[in-house]
Amino acid sequence: MIDFVLIRLVMIGLILWSSLIYSNPLKPHVHGQATAEAILADGEFTIEITIPSDTVVGFEYAPQTDLEQKRVDKASTDFKRTPLFDFFHESRFLKRLTKVNPPSVIKDVDFVWDKSESNESDHDHGHNHHDDHPHDHDYSSDNQGSHAECHIKLRTVIDPSVTHIKTNLFSLLPDLTDLTVVLVRDERQESFHLTPKDAAFDI
Repeated sequence: MIDFVLIRLVMIGLILWSSLIYSNPLKPHVHGQATAEAILADGEFTIEITIPSDTVVGFEYAPQTDLEQKRVDKASTDFKRTPLFDFFHESRFLKRLTKVNPPSVIKDVDFVWDKSESNESDHDHGHNHHDDHPHDHDYSSDNQGSHAECHIKLRTVIDPSVTHIKTNLFSLLPDLTDLTVVLVRDERQESFHLTPKDAAFDI
């Protein structure tokens, strides 16, 4: 009973910490590098991932053209449709990995834009299709220093036999080079550094 209470307290602490992180769009990041906070308790796996928006859609400001908005919409759809994580069981005797499919996966995808750097006073962002100026204007110089992120929250129940979790984010995002995962389970916290060549971690 005490262990259960401790697990819940750790989970609540991490959730509050994650909420503070996600509520601050100015949190420094390195392009191509993503971070994730995960909780595994009572068979339920929850993970929240933060990725620089330029790694996802190629820019770090609120979309200002129809093409940019389509990129954001497509990325959100791809994240929701694509299995972002695969779960495996490793046989102790055969040393072979067997994929274990979770019963269901709930995903939320959200882009957070730093409006303070969007230079809204210089540009009309109302997406009026009858504007005189062309929509293929290059805004890269206008938005230098702006900051934006993509947040993905995933929840699922995994089988107790699962021993490995592998992410598919690297194949989905060619510009992603690193993913640091902080996993809280039982009464301990672990950290994993994932790359395109080493995209799995043990649980």
